[in-house]
Amino acid sequence: MSYYTATASTANALLSALQNGCTENGWTVSGSLIYKNNCVMDVAISGNGLRVIGGTGQTNGALTGQILLNGKNTLAASLAGVAQSISYPLTYHLHVFDKEVYLFVNYNVDNWSYIAFGQSPVAGITGTGNWYGGIGTGGDNFSDIRNINNQGQNGHHFSLLFSTMTPTGSISNQGQQVRSFIHHGLDGNEWSVSGEGVGSMTASGWAALPSQASATLVTAPLLNRQPNSYNGEAILLPITPAVYHQANSTLVIVGNLKQARYIRIDNYEPGQIITLGDTKYKVYPWLKKNTAARNGESYNGSNYDTLRHSGTFGIAVLYGGE
Repeated sequence: MSYYTATASTANALLSALQNGCTENGWTVSGSLIYKNNCVMDVAISGNGLRVIGGTGQTNGALTGQILLNGKNTLAASLAGVAQSISYPLTYHLHVFDKEVYLFVNYNVDNWSYIAFGQSPVAGITGTGNWYGGIGTGGDNFSDIRNINNQGQNGHHFSLLFSTMTPTGSISNQGQQVRSFIHHGLDGNEWSVSGEGVGSMTASGWAALPSQASATLVTAPLLNRQPNSYNGEAILLPITPAVYHQANSTLVIVGNLKQARYIRIDNYEPGQIITLGDTKYKVYPWLKKNTAARNGESYNGSNYDTLRHSGTFGIAVLYGGE
């Protein structure tokens, strides 16, 4: 595993840093593709940030096997600004592993954004286990934050990897509110997204959604009970996206992100390194830390421009630096 951090003055410089870090760790870069075996990602500049589209292969340098909307519009996740656009120069933090990649950027003092991708299947699935995610669906669009304590259809954060965050129903190309994707092949759904409802892709759009891939459905009770009252520490919780298995009406885990964990960061600072035995993790907020409103903010139908933080929800990534 490798860790890189530096200042990037432009989106081109940020993309080059990502490509170089991946190349140095056994990934191949060809045009806009970053890949290792059949884990293939198309990463390019979008607005002031980067966008990533995942697939399962390539033909003559073109991505194949990607998730499509209406049969033509490829679904992307992006490193985007929330309530304000990403600005340069910024500081990036890049973690590159054998099968997983995490890129975080810190801009405008205390704002953060990310994209991440990899191949993290569990035994028994027929899909590749390829996954990708980020703050936005493309460019500099805003990301909605929902209170994770709300267990209804509008609950959970948009920004967390594999978190439930959108109501059921038809979603148009203009408003798809999905941020994370995993390829598993269960129940005839090649890809699932982090969202609510179980359905299939149709020629006219999403009647509901492909079966949701949520890792927060089972971890929310534990996330809501952190940090502990004894010493103020928070436990690291696995990010294991699960989908609804129609055959036996149960949730089935289809992925296991090996190098990252959910964490509450009430008592940790962004970028802080925590040590557990011989293992170190580096802690990041999803958007921006706010202890005064630790459970995030709620979207009321018009307040996109004020959704600026992610409370104390965060992510801890295995750290290989000094």
